[in-house]
Amino acid sequence: MNKVILKFSCAILLAAATFSVQAQGEHKGTIKTNFFGWFAGQYQLGYEHVLNENMTVQLSVGILDGGSSSSRLDSISQNSYAYVQDKSGLILIPEFRYYPSPSSTYMEGMYFAGFGRFRLSNWDLTDTGADGPFGDVSREENRTVLSAGIVIGYSYYLGNGFNAEVFAGPQFKTVSSSRVYDNANVGDQEFNSKFLNFSLAGIENDGVGLRFGVNIGFGL
Repeated sequence: MNKVILKFSCAILLAAATFSVQAQGEHKGTIKTNFFGWFAGQYQLGYEHVLNENMTVQLSVGILDGGSSSSRLDSISQNSYAYVQDKSGLILIPEFRYYPSPSSTYMEGMYFAGFGRFRLSNWDLTDTGADGPFGDVSREENRTVLSAGIVIGYSYYLGNGFNAEVFAGPQFKTVSSSRVYDNANVGDQEFNSKFLNFSLAGIENDGVGLRFGVNIGFGL
């Protein structure tokens, strides 16, 4: 799955880069990345393109990679419960920005933005403590997150073509998922009974969330 995601992401970024080269004669643009995402296993590259002195559009593309693990020992039964979970996936974020008081360099100052977000993730969980009454509950889960929201941010020109920005705001998410267990004799009930006290790190659920980040970019 990672190879397919990587090829798809590269194709989108190549198209964005081609568009930016064609548009350089008339407009400005910035290639950027969100460093906060790196710590969460979300590696993004974005391109912001100037429409006029107040408005820009942006597309961010990223891949998901990483994982988590946890374990505990039941003090009464002495059964060990543990898992290792690997993550992969794709994320796309189109965005429209409005700068109320743009500077002469454009893409600098306070801005308001509306965005959409598509996140496709695969979680491959291996039950590494498969003893006890519940058996092996290893499973693979695919989750699709669709969200939209608004952010307020501030972009600052650092000089020599570089700029930095910080942003934050609410997003409203809807999530759909599908699961396949390695052992056909178990399901969600057995899984929840075994891992009730565990937090499956990084998995998004329906509802309201917070989107925030810090981008570092280079102008074209």
